[in-house]
Amino acid sequence: MAEFPSWQHRTQLLIGAENLQRLAEAHVCVVGLGGVGAFTAEALARAGVGTLTLVDGDTVDPTNRNRQLIALSSTEGEPKVSVMARRLRDINPEIILHERPLFLRDDATERLLNVRYDYVVDAIDSLSSKAWLIATALEKEIPIVVSLGSAGKMDPSRIRECALNQTSGCPLAKALRHRLKNMGVDLKRVHTVFSDEPSLGVCEVTDADSPMIYGKRSARGTISYLPAMFGLYLASVVIRNLMLPTHTA
Repeated sequence: MAEFPSWQHRTQLLIGAENLQRLAEAHVCVVGLGGVGAFTAEALARAGVGTLTLVDGDTVDPTNRNRQLIALSSTEGEPKVSVMARRLRDINPEIILHERPLFLRDDATERLLNVRYDYVVDAIDSLSSKAWLIATALEKEIPIVVSLGSAGKMDPSRIRECALNQTSGCPLAKALRHRLKNMGVDLKRVHTVFSDEPSLGVCEVTDADSPMIYGKRSARGTISYLPAMFGLYLASVVIRNLMLPTHTA
């Protein structure tokens, strides 16, 4: 069994050297580094996951600063993947990072998932890209956990994890269920983190020709802590399943 650096001592006290080794040998792909995904990626790195693939084609915008881990006045305009990678290397200089500054489309999703990951985290909000990522991961039998809508929510006690067919009270979940059914995906196989809290606030649509609430051309109100809690919950699902292969969420 490998010797672990001192910064991992508290984690080793909790989960033991064998489980820490499992995490060190794991490769997790985090797709989307916004309010949810950046917290997921950091929690995975701090837990000792040895290899991460980071996927996001966006740059840091001033509107990200109310909720996104990597959004600072000093990082505005920088690629999110680069900012995230720099931060993770400062946490664990030995971490192996694969930076993918891209927006997923059908062909890109297929290429991305040609790698055999131990887990994929879906933290993107584009419905079409989300559906293709989920369907492709399931087809390739790669474990995946899916974040549903964290915008328009404020009550952390309403966050749940369950199969997609058991979700309720989430507009994104409803749209995703419909899309994946049409693609022939078994919704019972889609592991999600979601909130059943009714949506709050206003949805601001910036392109009248594109009314999709969760698309890039619209915005729903968000609060600082709720996306982070989604992201940390996603990380917990991944870590628990990587440590305990027989664990059933």
